[in-house]
This record gives sequence, structure tokens and C-alpha cells, in this order.
Amino acid sequence: FNKIAGNDPEIAIASGGFIKSNLWTKMMASILDMPLLIPKNKGYQASIGAAMMAGIGTGVYHSLQEAVDTCVSFEDYIAEPDINFIGYYAEKYGQIQEWDQDYEELEVGHRHISQLFALYPAQQIRKDQTPELALAAEKTLERRLENGGGHTGWSKAWIILFFARLWKKEKAYQNLQELLAEATLDNLLDNHPPFQIDGNFGGACGILEMIVQDYQDVVYLLPALPQEMPDGNVSGIRTKSGFILNMEWSGCRVKSVEVESVHGTQITIVNETLESRKIRCEKGEKKVVVFE
Repeated sequence: FNKIAGNDPEIAIASGGFIKSNLWTKMMASILDMPLLIPKNKGYQASIGAAMMAGIGTGVYHSLQEAVDTCVSFEDYIAEPDINFIGYYAEKYGQIQEWDQDYEELEVGHRHISQLFALYPAQQIRKDQTPELALAAEKTLERRLENGGGHTGWSKAWIILFFARLWKKEKAYQNLQELLAEATLDNLLDNHPPFQIDGNFGGACGILEMIVQDYQDVVYLLPALPQEMPDGNVSGIRTKSGFILNMEWSGCRVKSVEVESVHGTQITIVNETLESRKIRCEKGEKKVVVFE
């Protein structure tokens, strides 16, 4: 949330039952891509949190930082991020390994594909930076689908997002069509069954990922736009680096994009032919980029 708001936190404080496990804290540090401070009082985070809020409300503490400094002490151990930690490596089927050991799946076409969290919503697996892992992620998807996976609404929505991140535009569009045709009720609510909102939110997100993909360091325009959506426009797209994008495309090619800086910083945008532009704007400044 801090990154979306335009801030750049350098460290996070872990809380919850998972902090009892060094394995989980290491995984979370890698997912968040920042170090995690581990509180010593591992069993009472919720009650201490409530006490701190009460103290702030009654004026015992003047700020959240003062309350934390007074009530919470930390372990010497800090969970550091490690991009290779979770073990995103190819298994015997050329997939992303799901567990710490290469187990044979009991249900090959299971609707859960949690081992691809690093592809979406996280970004440790990227088509532009980790092509071998991206290929393994694609094989993971194909194996799931060939064996009956993606048969519920929310799972189908996640598959749309996976294929969009892999820049497989026609497969993303195919699964979008299947989501609407096979897992959407007459009132347009997602059908798990029964109703589950994940499919609605995920389907809408999938469409956006076909059009704009934001990795903070770079924003890709039309990375997974199918031929069935050749012309269109979007407006008000907010990026993680603090920009607002308004874009128009025709013939599956970006015509122009207007960028407005919320904080005053720079952004790198890349179009569908991988032509890139680096743009710097002052706070509130707007610039229009036209691709030939």
C-alpha cells in the first residue's frame, strides 16, 4: 500500500502467527522484497496492538512510533528477501515446483495454482526479466488446464491474469470468454458455484492486465491485447510510481498516452513493439507521448 501511495518503505514489521516460522518470514520478505523485523512477543500481537491503539487514543502515547518503541521489542534476526529462496525452479515436468519436494500431484487439474503467486499478483517471475521461469510457469498452467483445471470462476480469473502476465494474449482472451460464458450468472455475478466475488474482481483485473502492466520500474502498454480488442481507450489508470495514464489505441497499437505525475517523478513506458520512453514530470505536470 505504501508503494502504491508513492512511498518507498525500506523495512516492514511482521505480525501474526506466521512469524513463529523462519521459513514463512523468509518467504514473506521475498514476496514483499524488503526486510522484515520480527517481534519477540510472537503470541500476543493482536492484544499488544489493541493496547497501543488505546494508549494513543487516551494520550498515553503521542504517536504510533512512540507506542511501538515502548511496547514492542524485536529479535536480532531479520528476515531478508532472497529472490531465489522460494525455489522457483523447474521440476520434472518443466513446471514451477509447488512444494519443497517434487511430489507427484494427487489431482493434476486442481483449481488452485498457488505456486504461481510469484507471477501474479507478485512479480518475481517476469516475462522480461526471468524468461526461463516464465516458460516454466506457462508449462504449469498448461498441465493444470489439460487435466481439467480452471473449472471455477475465481480460478478462471486467476488464469486470465497468469496468461496476461506471460503475454499470451489469445489464451488470456480465451479464458476471459470462458469465464463469461461458463462461470458467470445471468446477473453477471461470478459463479464458483455458488456466487464468489473473486471472479468478478479478478476478471476485471485480467482485462486491465491485458492493457497495462505496471512493475513500478517499467509500465508495459498493450502487452497482452488480443486481436478481438483492436481499438479502444482507457483513462484514469494509476501506476505504482505515482502517475495517471490516459491511453488510446487503434489496430492493436498504442496511438498516444497522456501521463500526469501525482508526486513529481519519472516513468518508463513500453509499447506493444517494446519501444520504450522515459518521461520525467514535475508534480501535477501532464505530458503526451505519441508512438509512430
